Amino acid sequence: MSSLVSNKPRPQDLAGLAFILLLVIACSWPGMHAPLFTDDIHQLERSKGLVSWADFWGTDVFGYYRPVKNALFKLLVPLEKNPVAWHWVGLACYLAATVAVHRIATICLGAGLPALLACCLWALSPSCVSTVIWLSSANISIGIVLFALVVHFHECSATRSSLRIFILCGVFFALALLCYESLIAIPALLFIRDLQQRRIGPDRGTVIRYAGYALVALAFLIVRHQFSARAIGGDNLNPGFQPDTKAYQMMLSAPWFLWRHFLMWAFPFGTIELLGSYSWLKSAPAASLVFGWVFLATLIATVFLTWKRFPAVGYGIAFFILASMPSGNFLPCFNGPIYDVYVTIPSIGLAIAVAAACASLVRQFLNRRREAASGAVAFLAVLSLLLIYRLPVCGSYFRYWSGVWGKPVELMLLTAETRPLQYQAKGFATILLLGEGFIGQAETLANEVVSEAPWIPTAKLTLARIAAYRKEDRKAEEIYRRLLGSPRESMFIKDSAKLELADILAKTPATREEAAQLCREVLMQRKADHTPVAVALLASIYKDQGNPAKAIATLERGLKLHPGDKRLAGLRQAYNHPSSDPPPERN
Repeated sequence: MSSLVSNKPRPQDLAGLAFILLLVIACSWPGMHAPLFTDDIHQLERSKGLVSWADFWGTDVFGYYRPVKNALFKLLVPLEKNPVAWHWVGLACYLAATVAVHRIATICLGAGLPALLACCLWALSPSCVSTVIWLSSANISIGIVLFALVVHFHECSATRSSLRIFILCGVFFALALLCYESLIAIPALLFIRDLQQRRIGPDRGTVIRYAGYALVALAFLIVRHQFSARAIGGDNLNPGFQPDTKAYQMMLSAPWFLWRHFLMWAFPFGTIELLGSYSWLKSAPAASLVFGWVFLATLIATVFLTWKRFPAVGYGIAFFILASMPSGNFLPCFNGPIYDVYVTIPSIGLAIAVAAACASLVRQFLNRRREAASGAVAFLAVLSLLLIYRLPVCGSYFRYWSGVWGKPVELMLLTAETRPLQYQAKGFATILLLGEGFIGQAETLANEVVSEAPWIPTAKLTLARIAAYRKEDRKAEEIYRRLLGSPRESMFIKDSAKLELADILAKTPATREEAAQLCREVLMQRKADHTPVAVALLASIYKDQGNPAKAIATLERGLKLHPGDKRLAGLRQAYNHPSSDPPPERN
């Protein structure tokens, strides 16, 4: 790998980087009008309730400690109704990450075409589309920018010791962790590079650098724990896993997860997963799990075999392995089993390895051309096929996959087709299908999901809503009560079930008080996404109970939290002036 002296970008490198950024914009364009999707909606509503600086330092809507994500969404609340501007922010973050990846590649490969190729391979990988379009993943892009700054100043510290540089490394590392906890792998990635560059020793500078990284990481873990963020343990079981999944099963499956993540980058056609699912020995037979361990052993062996002769290839593969560790469940952290966003950072290493391999092929081609024309043609053919596949072919698929994000139902159904038992994606697809009015298709798919994975709440919620739509209130009530009785359902599911059950119970005078209590329970959670609905329903219950003053007071409190809500304002006007138009019907 190159020294720091030779990796300053030249004008032609900057021109090439600008061209790559234009390609990314062109390939991402079909997704710029996509609607806000699942996590974005929940996180946005969570951010609306952040009012003090202390709130920003809490966990995100899913219990992960990502203060930068909280702050980003709070800033973007005014763009809620403007999806193009919303997605442009995510794209801008990704473009900045592309520049950062070019800097990392330049440090590893030297200035020139190999670094540009690595940057292009990474930026146009279809597995990164979610990071572009899904603003809930913009914190990963920001984290990559901070990661590149750590790498840059770490390289500077390798040539000259300076307290200012040490402090900058620590500060940028801390900020990266506040973006995305998986970047805790940064010191390991730096250590491997230092080891390969023969910069590891008992000298004072090395000890200070890595002791500083260790202190920053330890401080982050302590603060994260204080804010009750997700930790290792079965209580944090991701809904993508079967509920009885054991820690040892997760660890034994981790290399197969790594293989699936690698496949999303190497061969993205029909393999990209969003909201992946895993059931022990059902989603993957024992032979597949064994293959996963063989794959991991092969990667490790490749690192050792290429360590001296092709150092950038070896480092890139080691980068992929180490960067995959925090989210890959090698420690049973109960992260989602297989998600495309988990590939975004590790794939930087794969891009570096492939670019280094291509550079080696070029050198072999030039050598063979002097010795034998037939050998030169063979190397040129291999190189050409590789580049055609990874750039125009995968780049075109990137553009196609960006367009799929504009059709959430298709996005979920394509994920469901990647492999058997994708019950989480199918369950979410039932919600989307029902929302678009495809009642029959939603019911058929929901019944299929319940038969495969009876613990999936989204499918049961869909069946309850279909029963309520058909005026089968008793059946709907039974399903809602089962959902509320389950200890593992998320707060989102439970709040939805409470409000929808309350809407049914409010129809009967004898059960209106229970309906009102369900609304109050939702309002006690202070979840902004459910507050207007709960306030409106609670006010209408008070009105039906013959207490219009209490109904109006409830609406007044709701309007203080959501001053622009037209529904609450309409109900208040109707209740203040009974002779005006009747209030809107309940959901």
